[in-house]
Order: sequence, then C-alpha cells, then structure tokens
Amino acid sequence: MIAMTHPAPTSVPATLVVALGLALAAGTAPAHAQIGDPAPDPAPGAVATAREIASRATPAVVAIRALVDGDVVSSGSGFVIREDGVIVTNVHVIADADQLEIELATGEIFDNIYVLGTDERRDVAVLKVPATQLPALEIGDANRLATGDPIFVVGNPLGMDRSFSDGLISARRVIEGVGYLQITAPVSEGSSGGPVLDGAGRVVGITTASLTEGQNLNMAVPIGYAEGLLSVASDPVPFAELAITSDDADHDGDESPRRALADPRFEGLESWERVVAEQLVTLAQRLRAEDFTATDDNHFAAIPTDSIDHVAVELEPGFYRAIAVCDQDCSDIDLQVSDDDGEVLDTDILEDDVPIVDFLAHEAGTFHFAVQVVKCTTATCFYGLQVYRKD
Repeated sequence: MIAMTHPAPTSVPATLVVALGLALAAGTAPAHAQIGDPAPDPAPGAVATAREIASRATPAVVAIRALVDGDVVSSGSGFVIREDGVIVTNVHVIADADQLEIELATGEIFDNIYVLGTDERRDVAVLKVPATQLPALEIGDANRLATGDPIFVVGNPLGMDRSFSDGLISARRVIEGVGYLQITAPVSEGSSGGPVLDGAGRVVGITTASLTEGQNLNMAVPIGYAEGLLSVASDPVPFAELAITSDDADHDGDESPRRALADPRFEGLESWERVVAEQLVTLAQRLRAEDFTATDDNHFAAIPTDSIDHVAVELEPGFYRAIAVCDQDCSDIDLQVSDDDGEVLDTDILEDDVPIVDFLAHEAGTFHFAVQVVKCTTATCFYGLQVYRKD
C-alpha cells in the first residue's frame, strides 16, 4: 500500500524513514512492477555541465511554506515552469494549510496563491502567483530517460535553499498504477516538490518519495503528470477557498504534521521550536506503526556546539525509545541515556542528525539523557527530544 506522508530526514534508520512525500513499505514494488527502459536513443539538445545546469535551474526553484493560523508549520520546494508565475510542487507540501507563502529565489514573497489543478494520487499540484517574467525551467521528456542517465535535483532540504545534487536514473517503475523515476540523487526533508533535471537541464520529474527500506532509493513522478494537469486546467482558484487535506495526500490516514501542530499544546512555540517539533510529529506517525506512543516527556533547547545538555525524565516500567532532532543548521547530534545509578543503557554517536536510543525501564525511576550537538554551522543549534513508549 502506498502511503502519502510528509517528509522526514533521510538519516533516520530504514525502519523509521518517512518518505519525502511517499512511504513505500518493502515489497510494494515487486519485480513485475518494473517496466522496461526506453530505447537508449539520446534525448535532443546538447548536454550541459553541472555548473551550467545549476546556474540556470536554481533561480527557478522556490520555497513553499505552509501556514496554519498565521504560523509556518512546514515547508517544501517547488519550481516555476511558466514565466507568468505557474509553479509545480507536491500536493502533500500544501495539504492542510490554510495559507501558503511562496518565496522566489530573489527573496520576493507571495501569499496570494492560486491553484490551477491538483492530482492527489500522483501527488502533483500546479499553483500560480501573480507575477510575470519569472525565470522558468524548460520541460523535458521523461519517457526518453533510461537507466544510467545522469540527473540533477534542486530543492530546499532542511531549509538550505536551492541545494543542488546529482545522481542517476536507477530504474523506471510503475507502483499502484503510478509511474515513477527511481533516482540516486540525495534528497532530504524539504526537498519534496523540487525539480529533477536531465543532462541538458530540462525538468523531467518532481521529487516525491523515498523507499522505507534501503539507502538512496528516491522516487520522482514524471513531469508529464503536471503537463497533463495544465492541459485541463480551469480558472485559477484562490488557495484559501480550497480544502486540500491530508486525507487527499496521505492515503494511510496518518495525521499530518500541519494538523498536529495546530493542536493547542503547540501554541506559543518559537519558529525554531516548530521546525524540530514538526520533525518529531512526523516521526511519531511512523512510530505508531511499531506500536510506539509519544509520551508527554519532550524537551526543546538551544545549546552551543560541542556542549552537552542534560535532561532528566521520570518514567514508569516499560520499553522506551527516545529520539532527538535538530534544526537546519545542525548536521550531527549525539544522544545517550542512563539510569539513576549512572549505568549507560544505550548510546547513538553515529554521524547523523536524528539519533535514536532504545532502553528498558525495569522499574519506575529517573532516566537521564545527554544530548550533544557535534556539528553546527552556527554558534548555537536548537534541538528537540521526545520519548516514546512501546504499547
């Protein structure tokens, strides 16, 4: 079953990964779902260098922020495909928001957004902002791509605007009736809705998903789906008049981060706290499938690089999992848990931004978590810690 969900960092272990728009359980793409590659005739147009492609493509990539009651609760990517302000993204990037902001590469922000069409099954949305003469991407032909062809991806992973990466077409697949380009280009949270470009710099796909098992197995839907929406588009409809919900974009019925963050318990969070809180909410959705429930024990803090923050939590007997996440400036954070006698129960010192520790509380007591931000591009990084109990 395909579950349309919101993105999570790709550094989460395979059993916990939330797709960049689409979680695919192992086994959902059987061998017969793979289709043959097209004839290896080269696509028309001269091949450009990676530097040339980045130079032309990045000005057309936009940042999309979803708001609920005026607060930014999540963000994703999109790209301009027509100079009169037509923008493509994923449905899940805009689902459950009551308002959108789209920021162009120039820094100009639009909040009067119109919808030209959506395709929830393929996770494609076509939007429009009231602008003209915008830099736009040239549309390519995804049908001409074959395994081994080079591709490039641009997006806003973890808020790092217009990050550019490269990879290959590793396969072409049809899963539950939807065609996908399987790509090896690295993508992270916030990349959803960004363009996948061919060797000539033309957009051929929309970054959408990752497989929950394996590494660097990412999916994009062909740009032809967006072209199809444009071919039948009616009059633009103001975004605020539509009710695009996670029920449309999330087929497994999980609560979306936007809806969860609208909960009164999240009121009053600072913007940085909401960034890490959204990640924890997203992880909680995936952990529910493993019978973990988020406890009331969570902690948000700002700590300097290489310093250690200590958090004490009172827990009843049971099996627990604790996860720490950090903001977009942080790339490596470590986590350790010990009991009240000082015995270390589990440690995660891998180089990642989502450390996980599992431990058994044999009896009620105080448990101590040590959190250390190892790599941060700023003097201080923000993190969030959440404890989950196995039901």
